[in-house]
Amino acid sequence: MRKVEILYASMGVDKLFASPKLIENLQDFNQLVKEMTEKDFVEKATQNRPNTSWSVHKITNITLYVFPIPDHNIGCPISPSERTKQNKAIITASTDTTGRLYEDNLCLFRALAYSKGQQSTLTQSTKHYYEMYLNGMNKLNQDFKGVPLSDLRFAERILNCSINVYTLEYNTGKEANAKLMYRATTNYKHKLNLHLEESHFSWIKNISLYTKSYKCTFCNKLMKSVRALNSHNTECTAGEITLCIPTGYILRLDLFSKSLKMFTSQLMKIDDIIRTLLYLIVKR
Repeated sequence: MRKVEILYASMGVDKLFASPKLIENLQDFNQLVKEMTEKDFVEKATQNRPNTSWSVHKITNITLYVFPIPDHNIGCPISPSERTKQNKAIITASTDTTGRLYEDNLCLFRALAYSKGQQSTLTQSTKHYYEMYLNGMNKLNQDFKGVPLSDLRFAERILNCSINVYTLEYNTGKEANAKLMYRATTNYKHKLNLHLEESHFSWIKNISLYTKSYKCTFCNKLMKSVRALNSHNTECTAGEITLCIPTGYILRLDLFSKSLKMFTSQLMKIDDIIRTLLYLIVKR
């Protein structure tokens, strides 16, 4: 007697791509479509069957999660708010030893130096990381205006650190909700947690003291810790675009172009297959 089970995979363990895909232009989009058409979905499903006594009968659909990224250069000199200055978990690193605001747009690299305990060599270390970034990005000093969120995926690999960016949204009272603005696409040993206020990065030296409430970007559900937020993010399906693709169907550019036309003019990140879930039907 044959048994049939309908299974769906957890986003956390069944990613179709090794890292999230960032779509900045039509070329990136075409490349994504090309990679999707070349994927062996049946083989991927076979690797995730309960055991070898089961075989894949049909893949009913996949789900793509598409997230827009608000993009602008981070690094412009600002005076942090009093709330930020009073937050014991945040090192703003916005002024020099004389109290004058930095105007060099290097807050990302200064935060990295702080996170590595290089306060005594702050100027030299900041310059070192900045030059690493320029070389890795093939940019000139005169062209540098700061680091946009969309370039953090490159910065992670150039600087060998995993970067997460949060911002704080304040309620009517003193409590604030943390919102994840950028999630690391790497898993380096060194982790750099950043606080974003307007166009300035500050270093979060202790994420457990940063705030008592973390808000999901999509469903607005509140959680009490980063760990809880990360766990929730692997399951939350609110506010995202779903494309159901019949089994055996060949993906075509015109179909994707029509389906995602509203996004092609924006900078976006397709996360974790962007958090693709494979829905499987297996039989034995």
